[in-house]
Amino acid sequence: MWICACVPDGSLKHRHTSTPAVRDDNWIVDLPQNQNIDSAGLDAAYEMLHSPDAFHNALALLVARNNRLVFETYTRTEADRDRLHHIQSSTKSFTSLVMGILQGRGYFTDLNATMASYWPEPFENEPQKSAITLRHLLTMRSGIDFNNDDFSVEMYVDGPKNPVSYILSKPMYAAPGQQFYYRDADPHLLSALITHVTGKTISMWASKQLFAPLGIQSYFWGEDAAGNTMGASGLFLKPRDLLKAGQLLLDNGVANGRQVVPKEWIAQATTKQSEAKSIGFDFGYYYWMVPEYGAISTWGHGGNFIFVAREHNVVMLLLSMPDTDDKRIGSKLPDFLPVVDVILKACR
Repeated sequence: MWICACVPDGSLKHRHTSTPAVRDDNWIVDLPQNQNIDSAGLDAAYEMLHSPDAFHNALALLVARNNRLVFETYTRTEADRDRLHHIQSSTKSFTSLVMGILQGRGYFTDLNATMASYWPEPFENEPQKSAITLRHLLTMRSGIDFNNDDFSVEMYVDGPKNPVSYILSKPMYAAPGQQFYYRDADPHLLSALITHVTGKTISMWASKQLFAPLGIQSYFWGEDAAGNTMGASGLFLKPRDLLKAGQLLLDNGVANGRQVVPKEWIAQATTKQSEAKSIGFDFGYYYWMVPEYGAISTWGHGGNFIFVAREHNVVMLLLSMPDTDDKRIGSKLPDFLPVVDVILKACR
């Protein structure tokens, strides 16, 4: 007897409207031409997104200009508009926003202060790591050698009861501050430090001080075995709420007339703080610089980008299924740039 695999016929992608629906979520919907965007450019971006040869795991593309939502399309089902989606390492950028809020409230005012000065106990058996500063953690230069291929399994599957000590027990690839190396370990240490110093997790702070002012009511943010928010990944949000975070960056930390994140922090976080030559983009405080478009971007595994083009007053979101092999299926930031280029050239 033959057993057939249950594989659906036809394309994984399905064509839906690109006209945003009017919803009660604080987004004002408008026509592209009213915001000086050539609709032909958006049509071209739509075709690129739906190509069978690229963006295999894409779920959605959203575009806002002048704080107006002008384009919104979903490649699988429009029900994805109301679902929470894992944004992988784009989570780091939200960790940065919370850090900025805390600095504005009087916490962590000196980024050159060491983590050990706030929390000496974990460093008693790791003196070589006591020179790690907050700035090193924010710029991926702690020197701790903990590869991302191992991090998720060891931290969230094996679940050490003392995650901070576990991370600090890893060897060093360089002295603190000496060399950029993109890893999840640094933002997770920062998250644990925030919990230790403030008595609240990043998720708790975000709920009232970041998400509430943006009108974000539904989210999920995972934790480690000790109850610390996952500083590097684990955040799930709805597509339109993700776009709000991009608009917050474009508006220098202001949302609905309120300064949610200090303007000074936004300026620092979204300018070059580390050279990341091996990746091809410079790095701020958990943001990537894309100077050819006068832009910044988050970058989450699989193809999850909140892209902010300040010179064009445009915010974009590419949302994708997160758990993929980026070398074969997922989209890296350079893969998204041709779509960005088409959209920005359509802006007048």
